[in-house]
Amino acid sequence: MATVLDVISGGRMVVGLGTGSHVGEHEAYGVPFEPPARRTRRALDTLAVMRAMFQRPEGATLDGLLRDAPNLPAPVRPGGPPIWLAAHGPRLLRAAGDLADGIVAAFVPPEEVARRLAIARAARDEDLWGPLACALYTYVLPMPSPAEAHGWLEPEARGACPARGARGRGRHRRHPRAAVTRSGGGARCPGRDGPDRSGAHGGGAGASRRGP
Repeated sequence: MATVLDVISGGRMVVGLGTGSHVGEHEAYGVPFEPPARRTRRALDTLAVMRAMFQRPEGATLDGLLRDAPNLPAPVRPGGPPIWLAAHGPRLLRAAGDLADGIVAAFVPPEEVARRLAIARAARDEDLWGPLACALYTYVLPMPSPAEAHGWLEPEARGACPARGARGRGRHRRHPRAAVTRSGGGARCPGRDGPDRSGAHGGGAGASRRGP
């Protein structure tokens, strides 16, 4: 499916992988919510499978995972779409630096982005793989006025929303200095009766772009 989307988009596809952290999402797809170590192993196996099938679309073999598995149509770009790994712990950050093309960070300040990138870059051979991309997923709350936004957020997300007024915009502008190359926002509009409490930290998929 990723390769089909890559062909349809003319080679603009970027694959995002992660271990998953939401029980409800796993239940909705019928996937067991396993302990962190097993979810990490599954994410790394998935990365290895995708990389192998991108590189050998005529038929990829991977010990214990694949045997002569074709992947047609072939990717537009040699080697396939870039793969970004959502990572915050040392094991996945090192794996992202060694095996992926970028990391995805969510709801963190520039200093934390820089810390994670340092770990990932220490495991990377840039002469072989090139520079590591970094995508930031943050929260955008469209409201008529700062006062209304503050009143909506305060009981639900005290200190948890990085984008809050002028202070939030200033913080968001600091992310490129920490080497963030893409950013995306999840936008959620509250109803008249207040916030959708089930999505206080969720957010839908947002468009990605360079810089803040």
